[in-house]
Formats: sequence, structure tokens, C-alpha cells
Amino acid sequence: MPQPARRAAPVLARAAMLASMALAMALGLALPSPALAQDAKIGRQKAQPCTVCHGANGLSQQPDAPHLAGQPAYYLSTQ
Repeated sequence: MPQPARRAAPVLARAAMLASMALAMALGLALPSPALAQDAKIGRQKAQPCTVCHGANGLSQQPDAPHLAGQPAYYLSTQ
């Protein structure tokens, strides 16, 4: 039965490599750049299109658009 073990080793190595690549990509996307994270002016510019539906302060005036201010973090992350 040595043959199945030989075939399993490359499969396991590839799975481990893919898992480590996925973890590296997820961490790269999850960790914002400190320079951009602290620049409020850029944040306001990026959020400008959202204010049409969600309001300037995150409090929607439209019945079909949820508030962005005051929502639980879980709600926001799942949306």
C-alpha cells in the first residue's frame, strides 16, 4: 500500500499551499494601510456616493435604505 501514500503527499502539499495563500490574501485585504485609514478627507470622498441613500451622517431618510450609523457591527459586516 505505499502507492496511495505517494499520491496523497502532493495533494496534501498543494492543499497546504493553497490554504496558506488564502490566509495571506485574507490578511492583506483585512489590514488597511495606516496612511489611508487615518485620512478622513479620503474617507469622506469615498463615502460621498453613499450619502445619497444613507444620509450624510449615516441616518437614512429613505424607508428602503438602512441606517449605517448606530447599527451593530455584526449587522454591518453581514450586509
